Amino acid sequence: MGPLRSLYVRLLEANPLAFERLRSTLQEDAGLCLLDHAAVLADRDSSREVASVFVIDAGSLPHSLSKSVRSIRMQFPQARIVVLDHPQQEEDLLGLLFLGVHGFVPYGEVGKSLAAAIRQVGEGRLWFAPEVLEKYVRWTQRVSRLSGNSADPLTPGERRVAELLHRRLANKEIAALLGISENTVKFHLKNVYLKLDVHDRYSAVDAIDNVLMERTKLRGGTE
Repeated sequence: MGPLRSLYVRLLEANPLAFERLRSTLQEDAGLCLLDHAAVLADRDSSREVASVFVIDAGSLPHSLSKSVRSIRMQFPQARIVVLDHPQQEEDLLGLLFLGVHGFVPYGEVGKSLAAAIRQVGEGRLWFAPEVLEKYVRWTQRVSRLSGNSADPLTPGERRVAELLHRRLANKEIAALLGISENTVKFHLKNVYLKLDVHDRYSAVDAIDNVLMERTKLRGGTE
């Protein structure tokens, strides 16, 4: 097995003491080349491979994390992003994935895991807990199905029924509005549940709410 490829890393850390700790931790990995701010900007236009991985300490940012991530993605489209922060809830980690973050390391695991996370993210993979990635896949599949971009999307009829279901209408009301029988509504709902990986109308409404929320994030996020 040959030597590991060098990865160029930029630390976005406003706290000087925390910066030194992070730098000391990463200097133990000879394959990681730390860049200062001037080096990154100087090479921004000539080599998009410089600063392959940005490491952001979310707790030290002067503004929102979403703004920082979008700024990096605009200036360095090929860069990968790892975020450091206090432990987060699953929904917040999903939000990071939809924002375009490639890895998350809690503060308590920095010494043990940060170098490995940078290496994995730099190789084109993600660094999140398996259960978060599994839920992320399910949610992106739901987005595709509702938008008609997956291999098994909702049909136009199913989508119309799903939209009315999301408005909390009963089967009889959906049938009257669409001019179809209640049995047809039930048939469409059965397919909607199957494609959204849910088992009842209440879970379907929650799933559609989540999909709409994530589609909003994909279109630009919130500050």
